[in-house]
Amino acid sequence: MNKHITSDHDYMFIQDTDCNNNREVTLLREQVQKLQKEVNMYKSAYIRSLNSKRKTTFDINIILQSDKKCKFYTGIPKVDTFNDLFAELEQKVRQIRHWKGPKRTCNPLKNRKYTQSKTNRKLSLKFEFALTLMKLRLGLLFEDLADRFGISTTHASNIFTTWIKVLSSTIGALVFNPSKEAVKTNLPPSFKGTKYIDVRHIIDCTEVFLERPNNLEVAAQTWSDYKHHNTAKYLVSINPSGLINYVSEGFGGRCSH
Repeated sequence: MNKHITSDHDYMFIQDTDCNNNREVTLLREQVQKLQKEVNMYKSAYIRSLNSKRKTTFDINIILQSDKKCKFYTGIPKVDTFNDLFAELEQKVRQIRHWKGPKRTCNPLKNRKYTQSKTNRKLSLKFEFALTLMKLRLGLLFEDLADRFGISTTHASNIFTTWIKVLSSTIGALVFNPSKEAVKTNLPPSFKGTKYIDVRHIIDCTEVFLERPNNLEVAAQTWSDYKHHNTAKYLVSINPSGLINYVSEGFGGRCSH
């Protein structure tokens, strides 16, 4: 009797099986959705990681791979000279903090020491040195330098200002006026036996392009009608051998020569 009843109602087992299958499908679907979320999460993290690695697009080795590249990017004719100059400056720069504007830091060359961790550097010192020289050599905008080195525009500007002050205090003494006797001793052949034998200074005015200042008064003072750009003007002198022996203070482009 029981067997007969069971055989007569096999559809009940089919319904139970269908219900179990539906539950399993639902659970599997939920697991798939959960796994898909995890995949998307790891994919996003991977993309962020790649973007972070690609953020610094400029490699210092580009400068150091040859004398030709070094001169093109920095104006320094040899890689060895670049490394020697950096080695001379490195210890001095380790002891300073980045310039943050006149209200934040009056003098970045204070005697107080700041360790690498306290200055929270985003670039190595050699990268900062390269950034400064590239700005001087190529006249790149800070926004361009920021994109190349993977930092903010403000940070690129602060690095440049800091290093300019360091370079001025460290190698500014290289600009000096030799004695008349020293100039005559090293006089080029083209000057000897001519009326220019007593020449010590060959002067000229030069203009350096500036980014347009936000301050309207400063913008007006630095505007050069000749260059149609904001500039700073300097009187520069060299001796007959080509040694720079004088650089004046800067003047706004509005000043006449």
